[in-house]
Order: sequence, then structure tokens, then C-alpha cells
Amino acid sequence: MAYNNYGGNKYNKNFKKSSFSYKFCSDEGFVNPYNFVPVGKDKKSYVQSENEKLHTGVLECRLITKTPLVIPDVMTEKVSDRIPEHKQYDFFRYDEKFVIPGSSIRGVLRSAYETATDSCFSTTKEEQIVTMRDESVYKPGMLIRDKEGKWDLYKAERQALFVRDYKKNDYEKEPNNCKKVTISELKKLGFGRRLYVPKKNGGRRVKEYITQEEYSKMPPAAQREYKEGYLFIGERFIKKRNESIFTLDSNEAIKKDVNIEVLDIIYDTYNNAAINKQKKGEFYKGYKEARDNGYIPAWYTEEKGNIKLSLASIGRKAYDNRMGNIVGAKRPCRNRKDMCKACQLFGMVGNEESAGSKVRITDAICVSKNPMSEYKTLGELSTPRISYLLFYTNGASYDDPSCEIKGRKYYWHDMRKSDLSKIVSVNKGKMNATYEALDSNNVFEFRVYYDGISKKQLDELIWSLTLSENKENSEYCHKIGHGKPFGLGSVKIVIDKQIERNIMKGQYALDECADIEEVKTIDGDKDIIESLLKIANINSMKGLDVRYPYVDYNSADEPKANDIAAHRWFSQNKNGGKIGSNSGYRNDAKRLPNINDEDNTLPVLKYIKTDR
Repeated sequence: MAYNNYGGNKYNKNFKKSSFSYKFCSDEGFVNPYNFVPVGKDKKSYVQSENEKLHTGVLECRLITKTPLVIPDVMTEKVSDRIPEHKQYDFFRYDEKFVIPGSSIRGVLRSAYETATDSCFSTTKEEQIVTMRDESVYKPGMLIRDKEGKWDLYKAERQALFVRDYKKNDYEKEPNNCKKVTISELKKLGFGRRLYVPKKNGGRRVKEYITQEEYSKMPPAAQREYKEGYLFIGERFIKKRNESIFTLDSNEAIKKDVNIEVLDIIYDTYNNAAINKQKKGEFYKGYKEARDNGYIPAWYTEEKGNIKLSLASIGRKAYDNRMGNIVGAKRPCRNRKDMCKACQLFGMVGNEESAGSKVRITDAICVSKNPMSEYKTLGELSTPRISYLLFYTNGASYDDPSCEIKGRKYYWHDMRKSDLSKIVSVNKGKMNATYEALDSNNVFEFRVYYDGISKKQLDELIWSLTLSENKENSEYCHKIGHGKPFGLGSVKIVIDKQIERNIMKGQYALDECADIEEVKTIDGDKDIIESLLKIANINSMKGLDVRYPYVDYNSADEPKANDIAAHRWFSQNKNGGKIGSNSGYRNDAKRLPNINDEDNTLPVLKYIKTDR
């Protein structure tokens, strides 16, 4: 069946063709919700002087909400009667009072401190391997485990197996002279199942196959007419018609001792509902059994002398470089004798040794009278797409030695969402959730305890809490809680009181500081601190449209949802939306602007459609 590019078909005489195109419009722009504060190449550490006076005490703080705040209590999860997969959460509270857990405030504070002092990436998973969707067309191959437990890669031939219950167009006829099966029959056999096909198949589609049990009962002369193959069941897509049987193309391995760990990671990525929002059932069901049996049909390509593996001919690939190498000197601290500034203050957990925290933060309790809250259904939130290099790096591949990450991720403030009336609920679905949101202008109180820290560390701690201005009407605010991309969670922290413990002649006293000393500046990289303060400024993007990349359209007819889905912006920006090509990035691909660029906007993608 031949399909044209517009979703119609050449056999329908009454079908009216439509043409469409995508065009980036630089005269219409938006600001991506997040950007990156740059980092230095080296890890900054701090050596304390032996005679330096150490400080122990408490900072009594207030947190004021500047936009509505969502701190979901997962223990209150409710499921919608009308939409069983849609969930609802209450705001975290106890004793009927709204509460922000101290751990949430600690995370925000440590992040700001790590950034300002150019410390390590404490939450980085050093062994993490990054996977991404690759538009290149891979070749069929067979991975076979040898007697020593190592995996060897062989070339394979892919033969198509027609699946009759996959979605078909009314005008399409089933092909003749080929084996016709149902997907349920194939799933009973399982991914990686050994099958046998005639050596003289005479076509690209499988005409016949037999199972290993049937093959074993045949006389040797008949067996010689068949060749060994392995069933490959891939992911579903709209126009899919076939599954595959992979047969060995050669008995000589093209690559010995192949690391198949990347296939495990790709398999887990496809089956992670937090990453794969379209997940229905299990992708590549039977892969683990095939791995255990020692025979894995897979796809491969050669890239700069290296073998890349995938579970689809056009699917996900994994980079060789791990996150520990990518972040370089900023990898998490693991040694008490070599800790960055943040780990010295907040502690660290190593493989063999750890360091305790010198800072403790209490839960923040809402002290406002009659605080207002409403349930709001937010748009879909997703996990970070670190594989989208145009936003997360300055390079074209994580395997490129010169590739550098853009920095530490922060969200812009969006003061258009200044109160609950400005937060518009979207339609409920299985891929979003409803949350109880607390209104702006509510006040929380909490304490920060510090123990045995230097004056320099105390100043940096105060600066990180107040972001250089210790006043309620300051423009410099933190982001906390859920829904940051939608303008939620802008808060200002101020210090009301500082009490220090002083020991004199064997006795100690609690001394309240007369005035809180505002820490306007701290030692550090000027560009990093300026960048942090820019994205912390609630007015930096004032008057601009802060939102995720999207597709607009100018047609009077409502386009299909997939035609204006957000992923179109990213695919059109990357390579013009071409699938199955090695085109890489388009020459005019839009990278995420640097945080200190004068213009931080990106162009809107227009979907232009006309009948003809």
C-alpha cells in the first residue's frame, strides 16, 4: 500500500489532498522555562585555618510565596472515577497546617550554594549512560553469547513477517504468497524465539516458518532446506505492517566481546513510564528471556569505528561516555580529604567514607491566617531530556571530547502566574495530575541550624538563603515544589533573627545578633553568580511568554493532535523532522540561548496547512 505524505492514499478518488509545512517564525517568540547557570572546569574547595573562629547557631527564617505553591503529599493520592489513570494529590500538611518539608528547602538551599560556590554535581549518577532517539537507519544483527559468556555480533538478514491484525487502511489488501500471522501468535512464541525459515524463501516476506520442536522432528535431508532465525517483535507505530525474523548472514563475527549493557538500558528506558509517556504494555517483551538464552536479535551501526546497538532500525542509541566523564572535575565528591565547598558544609556520601552535614533545616510551617488553596490540573510534566543536545550541551555528541554541558538547570520565574486566579486548569488525562495549590502571599516559618562553620561559610550560607537581599520585596527569589515550568513555586526567603552559641570560660550563652548582616557579595566566579541572580530575578522575563516549545497553526480546520504536538518543535529544529536519515542537525538549528544573552527567546513553530 502506498501512502502519500498527507495521510491519504492513492486509491481513494474522493480524497482531497492537503499540503502542509512547518516554519519557524522569528517574529513570534517564547522563552523556554529553564536555562543553565554555567560552571567552571575545576572543583572549588575550601581549606579551613586551624585558628579560625567557628560559628554555631540558628537562623530563624520566613518563606513568602510569590506565586502559588504545590508541595504534593504522595500519601494522599486519589484516582479519578471518570479517568482511572488520572491522579490527585493534597498539599503536604500535618495538624491541619500546610507544611513544606525541611528536605525540600534543603534541596533548594544546597543547589543554590553548590552553584554560587562552583561545587560538585552532588546528585550526578556517575555510571549513568545517556540514550537518545537516533534517526539513522541501523542494520539487522545477531548477538550470540559464546562459551566464555562474552557476546559476539554477527551480520543478519531481516525477513518481514506480515501481521494481519495490525491497523490497515480500508483500501489495502493483504499481500499474497506470504505467511500471515497475528500479533498474539507471535507474542506466544516470544521475542528472540528460535525459528526456521526455508533457505529458498524467494522474497522479502517470510513465506513459511517452523518452530524448533517441529524442526527437530524432521529428517536431516529436510532440515538442510531450512536456516536458523530468531523472532524480533518491535514497537508499534501507526503504519506498521510487519514483524521480523533475523537469520544469520555469516558465521564470522564482525565484532567480538560486545558490551550489551546499553541494550539493557535502552530496554529499561522504553519500559519506564516516567520517560516513555506513550507506554502501553511492555516494549520488546521477551528481551530478558532472549538475553538469558544467549541469542538476541538487535540492530547495529558503526560510528567512528565503534559499534552502536539499538532495539529498532530507527530507535534509541546509547552514548559510550558516562555522566561521570561528561561532568569531569564536577563529579560527586567521594573522599573526605578532597571535598568541594558544598560537601564540606552539607555533607557527602562516598563509597567507603562519608561526611556529616553541618547544617540542619526544620520543616516550614504556614503561619498565615485562613490560607487559600484550590485544586488545579497542571499540564504534562516530563523527566529531563538530557539527550536533546541542542538544549543541554554546546556540542553535537556526548562522545565528543570537546562536548560540554551547559551548566546547572534552573527555572525562570513567571510572574504572570502571581495568584491562583492566573493558574488555569487543563483537561484531565492519564499523563497529567491534579494538585492542591496554595495561593501566593502566604508565609511559612522555619529554622536553619549550623554547627562549627567558619565566617566565610556562614556568609555563603546566608547569601544562598537570601540571594544577596534580605528583604521581603526583593526581586531575587527561589523556586520550590512542583510545577516550576508553569510558573509555580516562586518564593522569597528572609532571615528574621540570628542566634549564636558562644562559649566563654567553659560556659556557653545564646546571643541574639542585634542586626542581621546582609551579605551582598561572596567570593566566586563573577559570571556564575551574575547568571544565578539573573535567573533568580522575578522580573528577568517580565512581559515575555515563558513556556515549553510549542507549535502554532493558522488553519481554520483543527489539525490532528500529533501534527501540533510539542515533539514536532524539537524534531523540526533538529533535522527538519526527517526520519530514517543521517542528516544530523540542520544548519540553522536553534540552540537554547545562553542565560546571559540579551535575547533569550526562541521562535514559534508554525504549522501551515492549505487544501489543494
